[in-house]
Amino acid sequence: LYGLHYLLMEVWRLLGRPTVITLLTTLMWLVAPLITQVPMLDMLTLLLSTLLALKVIRSLVLLVCWLSLRPNLDWKQMAERTETDRSAKKAAAMKMRSYDIVVEYLYVNMMGHQLHLYAAVAILIVSFVVQFVLVVLDSFYGLHSWVLLNPRLRS
Repeated sequence: LYGLHYLLMEVWRLLGRPTVITLLTTLMWLVAPLITQVPMLDMLTLLLSTLLALKVIRSLVLLVCWLSLRPNLDWKQMAERTETDRSAKKAAAMKMRSYDIVVEYLYVNMMGHQLHLYAAVAILIVSFVVQFVLVVLDSFYGLHSWVLLNPRLRS
């Protein structure tokens, strides 16, 4: 399942990051437990252990890349008076760009993007449910407006 996710993310990157492939991977991870014959508890355990392993791998790779590249976060403020200054600034910018590429690659392929997407969907669902409950309360004699806002606004 993770191999399919990895393959889809590579296709996503090659095609210029279309949203439909992100949606496809999101639905894949939601539908996979329903299609497979693996019990739900085993699937959840497998998912959590995979996410933990991916987080450890991502952290180790980022640490090694940081130690080997040593990107300068303040490369934009470097002086450009001489040719050596300009070449040093260009080298620092290239190191920072290389590190950014590694960070983006690991963020997308190691499920960081997917987890943030699921959290955003959960927040949207909770927001919708709360708004729906408040509209229902307000439709019954203006209970929401009367209790929380102003007693004179009760309809």
